[in-house]
Amino acid sequence: SGSLGGQSDSDAMEGDAWLGARIIKVYAEDWLKGASRFASLLLPYLAEEKNTADQIAKLMDTKHAGAGQFPSGLINKDQGEMDNIHPSMDPDLIGDASANEAGARESNLGESSQSDGNGQYREPFEYGEILKSAGIDLSDHQIAVRYYRERSIPHLVSFPSKRQLVKTELIPEGTTLWEPGEPIEDVDWFSSMSMSHKVIPGVTTVKREWGFDEGAEPEVEPCDLD
Repeated sequence: SGSLGGQSDSDAMEGDAWLGARIIKVYAEDWLKGASRFASLLLPYLAEEKNTADQIAKLMDTKHAGAGQFPSGLINKDQGEMDNIHPSMDPDLIGDASANEAGARESNLGESSQSDGNGQYREPFEYGEILKSAGIDLSDHQIAVRYYRERSIPHLVSFPSKRQLVKTELIPEGTTLWEPGEPIEDVDWFSSMSMSHKVIPGVTTVKREWGFDEGAEPEVEPCDLD
């Protein structure tokens, strides 16, 4: 007190400082749960200083960290996110008995965020706030499109295909004479020119022959569509 975190002006601030130290010790290996507790602890102080732009700006060093990127997987909630309570109510920090007596210390946080029934996905506005906080500049419409596209991906039906016995690969097997009347695109010009610098159709023109090598893995062939 007075050196690292400033001079405390109330017992409540001293108590919050003690809770902050406990969060670091108890959740040293569980950063997500520890971060949610720490954010809940600091929220009242940040709300009081919201008009002090210079002070808040020091905390925004990652404001544009995600600019130009399009991360996936953000519509899903991690399990630790749904356990979001004020540290004064956390029995792991202050013990079961103290947690029951600390209800008045929950300050202005309101009710803890709970899952919306399925407990798996964020709401679209939550998804949008995360993208904006990471510096990703998208309109509300673009955010909604990305959100529902990602939600729909697990429900997409795979394109119909037929499973072949083995996967085959083309392998070159030499050349043979190309005669007039055959498709011009079949001419192997490199091999033809290597035989003679004068190209005579049907005499010095050759075409590549191909064979098939059967692989060990099965091949999937798309079905024909009308």
